[in-house]
Parts: sequence; C-alpha cells; structure tokens
Amino acid sequence: FDNNYVHYTQGTSFAAPIVSGCIALLLSQRNELTWRDVKEIISLTCKKVDSNVLTERNYAVDSTISEWVVNAAGRNYNINFGYGLIDANAMLVKAETYTLLPPEATNEKVQILNDVQITGNGNEVEFDFSNTNINTVEHVQAYITLSGSKYPYDFTMRFISPSGTSIDSMNGDGSHISEEVPLFITNDFPILCEGFRGESAIGTWKFFMKDDNASTPSYLSNIRFVIHGH
Repeated sequence: FDNNYVHYTQGTSFAAPIVSGCIALLLSQRNELTWRDVKEIISLTCKKVDSNVLTERNYAVDSTISEWVVNAAGRNYNINFGYGLIDANAMLVKAETYTLLPPEATNEKVQILNDVQITGNGNEVEFDFSNTNINTVEHVQAYITLSGSKYPYDFTMRFISPSGTSIDSMNGDGSHISEEVPLFITNDFPILCEGFRGESAIGTWKFFMKDDNASTPSYLSNIRFVIHGH
C-alpha cells in the first residue's frame, strides 16, 4: 500500500481480498467445489480468536457484548468474527478428504402478525419446521415486514434453533435517541444467520425482536422464515 507494507488496519476492505485469495487457493486444489462447499469448509477450519471478546469490550459499538457461541453441531460462532480467523492451510487439508454437500433444499414458513408493536421487552415468534424436508442447516434467513418507523439501530434481532442455540444477528445501540435511516427497507427486509451450520433443522425455530426506544414505535406486519440446507 503506497509502496509500504501495512502493519495495522482492519475492515472488510482488507478482509475480502484475503478471504478471496484463500478461496482461490482452495479451488485450485478442488475446482468442483460449489459456493456452498466453500462456506462449509471455511466454517469447519476457522480458528477461534479473541476468546474473551476484548475487541468489543474495548470499543463498545453497541449495547451488547456478543460472546462466542458453540452451536449444537460443535462449531464456534460469534456475530463479529463469524466462525473465526480463516486458515488457508487447514482448508487445503480438509479439502483432501471433503465430500461434496448434497443438493440444496429450502423450506419456508410465514407468520402474519397484523402490525403488532415491537416492545422493549421483545417479541418472540415461533415457526414449526417439524415436517421439514431439510435435515441439516446451512444458514437461515428471516424476511421482516415492518411499519411505523425507519430506526433499525433500535432493534435487537435473535434466532433460536430447535436445539436451543441462540444467536443475535443484530444488536440495538442502547440509546434513547433514535437515528433515522431514510433508506431502510421495511418491506421483506432480509436478516441472515450463518451460525447454525451443521445443526438439525427439525423442530420449532424462534425469532426474537426488541425495540430499544418506545418513542419511535415500530410494528411487525409479518415474518417470512427460510431455512437453507440439505
């Protein structure tokens, strides 16, 4: 960078090319891997970093300290680090014996909520996937339709799997002063969570949503919950 080595920086602008390079190396060894297989291998080989989440404790970017979670498949996950630090060598070793994933399957449920207000204590919505065609989770998504406000920084959003794994995908800023985002999409707004990879999809899934600031109320019209897996 500018004819010098960069010794300190952070952010997606530097993470993306490093991860892309690791993936290119992986595909040079196993070019039949799909994007799904690449994500699976990354999740299985990452190194856990910052076990005591000192980064978040020091910077305090929101109202919640997001600890590492071990999901029901035994994989470490953190909202800030994902599955951890990418490990190119471990990816190549795993690829030597890795078996391709079966074809992808998706299953979707919708809950119509008729503009119920999102409270400071939170609203929990359940989705019954006891008869799903998916055995193993790859990732889950919630598509949220809201009315009433454009203050997404007030929201906490949490997924809870049938196995009891609880993962926040978004944390409210904890402020009593709301920051409006005029371009915030309130119709079918997508929230994705990768943290349940490897878990069973079968059973009751829950989606929890809380609003930090009652003075700028928001209302849930419906939630569309989608499981992707095999």
